[in-house]
Amino acid sequence: QSRFLSVNVDGDIRICSGFHRRKDPDIVIGNHTHVLQGMEFYQGKLICYGISNFLFGSYHSDTMVLTLEINEANHITPKMLPCSSEMFYTTEIEGEAAKNMFRYIESMSKNVSISSDGIITEKR
Repeated sequence: QSRFLSVNVDGDIRICSGFHRRKDPDIVIGNHTHVLQGMEFYQGKLICYGISNFLFGSYHSDTMVLTLEINEANHITPKMLPCSSEMFYTTEIEGEAAKNMFRYIESMSKNVSISSDGIITEKR
């Protein structure tokens, strides 16, 4: 039987770290942090500390869409789609700006590598 457990945290995910580690979710996603934050793999499971907000109205912000491809064996392939949001309009960013966002996320992350097409893997 297949099962998939995700935990979505609205706000500071670091406060909930004990909870998500005890419940053994397949992935933990923090949102509504207003800023992008780092990621890490913990026991092979991805924790995204902050994917920012998808829509911003009063100022410009970098954000992202996190997609998850889940196969029949429950293996997750996470992918980051870099975006920019301003005036309630969110658009994908590409080229050098996207690469810069990937490097930025990697710089504040533990054991995370992001490929040029946004696929997130555990750095070993």
